[in-house]
Amino acid sequence: MTSSLNSGSPAPSIKVQHWLRGDPLPNFKLGKIYIPAFVSTTCSGCGPALARLAQLHEQYRDIGIEVIGIVANNRTAMVDEALAEVDAWVTKWLPNANIRIGFDYSGEMDEDWLKASLSSAVPRAFVVDLDGRIAFIGDLVKLEDVLPKVIDGSWRASAEAKSAEEERIAEAEIDATENALRRRIRAATDIEDWKTALSAIEEGIILFPDNIKFHQKHVEILIGVMRDMEAGWIALVQFARTAIERNSEDWLSRRCEPTPGLLVLPFAREFRKASPLCAGDYSSLTLRIARADSRCSLSNRCNARSARPVGTKMWSW
Repeated sequence: MTSSLNSGSPAPSIKVQHWLRGDPLPNFKLGKIYIPAFVSTTCSGCGPALARLAQLHEQYRDIGIEVIGIVANNRTAMVDEALAEVDAWVTKWLPNANIRIGFDYSGEMDEDWLKASLSSAVPRAFVVDLDGRIAFIGDLVKLEDVLPKVIDGSWRASAEAKSAEEERIAEAEIDATENALRRRIRAATDIEDWKTALSAIEEGIILFPDNIKFHQKHVEILIGVMRDMEAGWIALVQFARTAIERNSEDWLSRRCEPTPGLLVLPFAREFRKASPLCAGDYSSLTLRIARADSRCSLSNRCNARSARPVGTKMWSW
């Protein structure tokens, strides 16, 4: 996937159906700088971001910069219910609103701005330059450095802007590929097509070997759902070995602690009872993996009868 909305692109139209604060803004006016910033009621960092946007507006309003908050659709079915929920959220975080705030109920701005720029997370800020073109796409925290350069006209043609945009696009394309995989996995699990889900997860492990979630879900699908204890045990042992080879505290803690929804194996205590394992003692871990692996193979305990469910709820992304 490629980004179709980039630095230098003409700013898309404003397609807000419901203005919660301030007068409606039909379009961007040339000769003025705008900062449309996208937030969501379901995002933990978006409330503080909304308050920061109001501060930015106060800071720069006298020189012709306007900040606009765009609240993404929270997927509530009925528009009245959605409006009430969003209005209450805005009131909580910005009781004395001094900026225009629109609600993108239809999702049109989400399509034209966020998805077009491969922006997969909010809050996300855009800067529309004096000539109506995109000057910046990125995190709100970067605006303090970027805005003065946009104001004096030095930003868009600078090497710094070019480098920031190249980095953003590269990261966005990686994120887009990963998110597409997650959607495939979610769609497959929704209909309990576990073979398709497993195939997508294994593709994810190849493309994103550093993403612990693909490895975790690989084990959970094999053992917890498909009951393929032989393949699941191989994946589980590889997970533990990889954790030690990486010397990653996060990976080790995930393997040393029981995972909700994962089946309890008779040999799982080999991982949990060895504190040196969780402390990163490679030799202790290797020995215990070998012992457990050997017992599983020799006694043929890697079957559905050797597992006991500890939970029935399937994971989701």
